[in-house]
Amino acid sequence: MHSAGAAGRARGGGPTDSLYAVSLWLVRQQRHREAAAVARALVRLAPHDERSWLVLGACHERRDQMDLALEMYGVGRTLAAPAPRCELARARLFRERGMQTEATEAYASAEAAAQDLGDDALIRLIEQERTPWD
Repeated sequence: MHSAGAAGRARGGGPTDSLYAVSLWLVRQQRHREAAAVARALVRLAPHDERSWLVLGACHERRDQMDLALEMYGVGRTLAAPAPRCELARARLFRERGMQTEATEAYASAEAAAQDLGDDALIRLIEQERTPWD
């Protein structure tokens, strides 16, 4: 599952943290339909929290709904900008689908957003993932 890091925690708080924790627990229990319902509530409550879109996209991935997952990550990158983790999730899906141009652009966007946030750990992760691709 994706890590929200400092950016997600700074935007969250209170009920959003609780809903995020519940949604992650449900995903780990492979209760994806229920996790998606909680994630949708989280998106409505905190549309500018990147974690909301990450968990909703992950729920769709786990249900083999890759087009919906891409859409959720795409909305997240807009509403929760900067959203480097949503971009990274998009890059991974594009890469799995063999969509090199789109994956390369998403990796670059994720790295630029991570640099803007000063998230060195995320920058290293992005570089490690895309190195074999480039």
